[in-house]
Amino acid sequence: MSPTEATALLAAARKANPFVEELLVSGRPLPFKGEEVDSYTMGSLEEAVLCMESVGDAWRRSTDALAWLRDNAALQSAAPRARKTPPAKPRRKTAAKP
Repeated sequence: MSPTEATALLAAARKANPFVEELLVSGRPLPFKGEEVDSYTMGSLEEAVLCMESVGDAWRRSTDALAWLRDNAALQSAAPRARKTPPAKPRRKTAAKP
């Protein structure tokens, strides 16, 4: 897989559930430890926990993959954020009426 393809897949994964990447790179213990997650919604923290329980160990064993993910997470946080709303247009000064 090319770096471009990997980056595109990472962008899709971030859009689907940003919590998974956060849990992988943070190294913090999983939330809900000792509790069974019995339901979730797409993109939720609960879904991310289930994902980590399923594939988290594989990511942790692949130190190169985890390093790549951390590097890309750092690049994303350093990138300028897109504005959600366009900047306000400057107001024109109107001439005072005599």
